[in-house]
Amino acid sequence: MAPLRRPCFFPARAAFKGAVLLAAALTSGAASGATLSSGSPIWRGGVELLSEAPPIYLLRGLLSGAEAERLLTDYDVELLPEFTRSAMNSSSPAFKRCLQRFPKEACASVSAGEIQTDPELYNSQVMAEVQHRVAGFAKSPQENVEATWLFNREAAHQGLGLHLDNHHHFMFPRRAATVVVALRQDPIGFAFPLAKLRAGSHPLAEDGEFVSKLQAEARLLPFRGNSARQSLNSGSLQEALRSICRSSKQQQQHHQPSPIRLRQGDALLYYNLDADGEVDIRALHSSCLAASPDSRQFFMANFVRTSSLLNLHRSVRTPHPIVEMHSWIGARRADNGLDAGAVWVQGEELGVLDGVDCPPSALLSMVRPGSAPGEQPALLCRLPQSSEFVVLQPGEAFEVQMHLGNVGRKPWPEGSVLSLRGGQALGAPAGIRVPQQVPVGSTVNLVLDLTAPEQPGTRAHAVWSLADALHVPFGVLLWVDLAVAVVHQRSCFMF
Repeated sequence: MAPLRRPCFFPARAAFKGAVLLAAALTSGAASGATLSSGSPIWRGGVELLSEAPPIYLLRGLLSGAEAERLLTDYDVELLPEFTRSAMNSSSPAFKRCLQRFPKEACASVSAGEIQTDPELYNSQVMAEVQHRVAGFAKSPQENVEATWLFNREAAHQGLGLHLDNHHHFMFPRRAATVVVALRQDPIGFAFPLAKLRAGSHPLAEDGEFVSKLQAEARLLPFRGNSARQSLNSGSLQEALRSICRSSKQQQQHHQPSPIRLRQGDALLYYNLDADGEVDIRALHSSCLAASPDSRQFFMANFVRTSSLLNLHRSVRTPHPIVEMHSWIGARRADNGLDAGAVWVQGEELGVLDGVDCPPSALLSMVRPGSAPGEQPALLCRLPQSSEFVVLQPGEAFEVQMHLGNVGRKPWPEGSVLSLRGGQALGAPAGIRVPQQVPVGSTVNLVLDLTAPEQPGTRAHAVWSLADALHVPFGVLLWVDLAVAVVHQRSCFMF
């Protein structure tokens, strides 16, 4: 796999505004009557720069009212909460309606009134046009744009809370920009506490020391096992969000920070990465909570990646986090020469389980322990189904032995650790230090003492990998799973 490169479609800061506006004019000219005047593009709906850090643009009338209503109808957006309530009942009318528009796994796992479309299954004529328009505004190939997410946000639900759109461990390729479009007039609004909004910024956005501290944390997010909202929600950020969301019309007139509320068909285009391609902490944002219980946000979101999703993941639907993590590690491997493989031992013979043995159609490879003492580790070329998880007794203690070998071009860095990358810790620490230097061609044994949850019927998994002293992962992904049952069964896992 090719090494990571700095994203190339970002214009320099000085040309940022002009490039985006020109893209808007060129792509919407026929439909929206765009013209060029004195070198500055003019769009009939209007384009307004709301913030320079991060760049946030208000695009008036990205959709017509008729287009917005058609999307609401085509995708049954008003029924999304009903789909959620019926997710476990495949015989319900809502679930059957969901299957007419979305894959079965999406209908069974929708959360809080949101769902991602699947262009291969169903893409209405209006949606196809909108996706083309969005790619043009973001100055990006259409294969870089994720399939559209649709939201029916209830008043009491604040979405993800304060978050970055690059929110999980290893979003790869990263989300460079986001286009959010209101499908109905928005009574709730979005807040960017750290953005330097022209209409009035929150004082926290002017605290350079605080922002720099958060920015440093944000740049570590891809290397830690935490999402942005878990790592960065400080009390001052939460208070800033509340302050912005409760602002009155009088405060807005005096240029006090206030939520960005969109009219039907209006859109926000904002950038999640800075000019160096790093996660921009000033893009931290959230929906506000509404005062009225009847208030809802109906909107759609498209996330623009730094490179093609089709080339890497063979679909424009959002990949599973573990699949993206696998791709991220693989891309860095060619650059840094670090690698680790799971070693099998049989008598005097030993070898390494290698992902190249997976079929070409596989999007990831991991190694999973055997399900009985002495059983060899197994190469996984897909995510296991929960029905395949190893059965353990409630609260049962078990041991995972990992026999790992340095199959890279360089010795493992001093201070390397076995690190939890995702899932549940299962009673283990988040990291275990590698106790010795491991030159190329050498092996090391590491042991995890784990405990199954007490609740019968619980299913859990954990994903581990080696990582350097800065918690940047490398090498094979190690998968441990379990299903808690009442059957007594002693288990020992070995790599």
